[in-house]
Amino acid sequence: MIDLTSAIFVLDAIFDRNQSLKNALDRAYDRYNLTTHDRAALKAMITSELKHHLILDIQVRDRFPAIVSSDQLVRLFCLGLDLLRNADGNEDRIKERTGL
Repeated sequence: MIDLTSAIFVLDAIFDRNQSLKNALDRAYDRYNLTTHDRAALKAMITSELKHHLILDIQVRDRFPAIVSSDQLVRLFCLGLDLLRNADGNEDRIKERTGL
């Protein structure tokens, strides 16, 4: 088990250094035409989900495994959209923007 500082380091590295994940998120952002605010909210939700479900799999502080597969990313993205729909009365705005 690693401490919270290490966990944050690893999660930041996943977003900042994993180019395929960044590219996939960028495509998702563009596809659903999300605002900067919604992008930040979605990233935070995905990070929270990663912490909750995957942090126990991370054992090394200074490097990170490729723990996010395409299927996991899609699942997390859909979860993030669901959470956005239910947060702060955004449901109509998100439905309008995404068509979902």
